[in-house]
Amino acid sequence: MKITTFLFLILAILIGADPAFVEGSEKNRLDTIQQGNAFYLEGRYEKAITAYESALSPEYNNGFLHYNLGNAYLRSDSLGLAILHYLKARQWIPDNDELAANLRLAFLKTKDRSSALETDESNPVFFWIDSMNFKETIWICLAFYALFWGIMAVWLYKRTKVWSQMRWLALTLFIFTAAGSGLKFFQYNSSPLGVILASTVEVKSAPGPDNTTVVELHEGAVFKIHQRREGWNQILISKGKSGWVPEQSLGLLP
Repeated sequence: MKITTFLFLILAILIGADPAFVEGSEKNRLDTIQQGNAFYLEGRYEKAITAYESALSPEYNNGFLHYNLGNAYLRSDSLGLAILHYLKARQWIPDNDELAANLRLAFLKTKDRSSALETDESNPVFFWIDSMNFKETIWICLAFYALFWGIMAVWLYKRTKVWSQMRWLALTLFIFTAAGSGLKFFQYNSSPLGVILASTVEVKSAPGPDNTTVVELHEGAVFKIHQRREGWNQILISKGKSGWVPEQSLGLLP
């Protein structure tokens, strides 16, 4: 039995669902993904996209599935959707070299510079979170938390200097990894991004189609979302410059 199926069965027991139903649902999902892979290899990219999209759900948000979708959309000349799914994949598999290469290739095809993705140098203290997704940082944090209490249990019986030093070391590592997880959470939620999906979009000075056009943007451009209002999103075009675009012209992250 695959690990993913096992986890679905455990979840089913916890929430009172029928394990046989959950296992069957997971098998159907895997069959759909494999069918999408077959369509992709045959060059039938639209059918591959349909299969991959049907496999996605709120409880199944897989980085490699988004990566496959990005590849299929790129082959179908849907540049905006390709970049959108590559960026979603990067949230789950940030250290994947093939994903990084394909994302760079997609950006080379865009007409506008995406300043939202220009990042500062890695934090010298929390550099390790750049190669992990948020869930992975949480698991590491929980591991050190469990280690700390395990050492504390031993220290209660063996109050030696060595065990005392070990408990302080474990506590320090727990606090350090908890801070890293907090920073990752902040990065994930503080700056939602929008990807232009339409071929061209007129950026307006205020919400509404009758307002002055500030600039015209093209498919695949990525910008930070500042606020949302009545079906319009305010995007940050550059430092000190913003404008409004219709919500239906954007794909949003996270």
